[in-house]
Amino acid sequence: MKIFNWLFGKKDKGSATTFVNKPARSIGHKGELGEALCNAAESGDIVEVTRLLAQGAEPNYETGPKRASPLLFAALNGWTEVVRMLISAGGSINKQNTDGLTPLMAAAMNGHVEVVKVLCDNNADLNVQGLEYKFTALMLTVIKKQTDAFKVLLDRGANVTLRNALGETVLEMAENHKANEISTLLASSKKGNIADPVEERIRNLKELQLKLFISNIIY
Repeated sequence: MKIFNWLFGKKDKGSATTFVNKPARSIGHKGELGEALCNAAESGDIVEVTRLLAQGAEPNYETGPKRASPLLFAALNGWTEVVRMLISAGGSINKQNTDGLTPLMAAAMNGHVEVVKVLCDNNADLNVQGLEYKFTALMLTVIKKQTDAFKVLLDRGANVTLRNALGETVLEMAENHKANEISTLLASSKKGNIADPVEERIRNLKELQLKLFISNIIY
């Protein structure tokens, strides 16, 4: 099944990934500043990012049909200091593009662990789901087999019980995508074992019945 073009890192001429799809879109001075900020964030030019923000560039500017923000560009490419700068300037950590991709998802799927940590430290929502396939940042690390990023998200409390649009949990995705190291991590942490709610209720009822039976015997 073809999922997202950006998920598999397909390239477009002149842009980082196809989800960027960033044509020239200057709309007056503010538009020029915004486009320049996106370019600087994408290339990791911290000096230029600082200069453009000082000139009034909008940290939440959106570019291209996918509506990508400067912070999304920086996170995707692993520019930790640029990410910090944009956050301090008011960049929206949980801002989604038209596919539902957040900066945390972008950093996680590309294995940029330090960026993932910075975003988590600044209260990024770990459990935002994409718009069509309902992938979370944790799920994207499974698909791309980014074990270190997966560990960080798991330690920070990412929800392993959520299901994607195909009905898969993180553990099921790990098994289906043969992400063996991640499967082992989930098994050892016991976080990936999602009990069926009906079976769970039956088990709890049986435990209660057993306790009542024992209580009647004793008393």
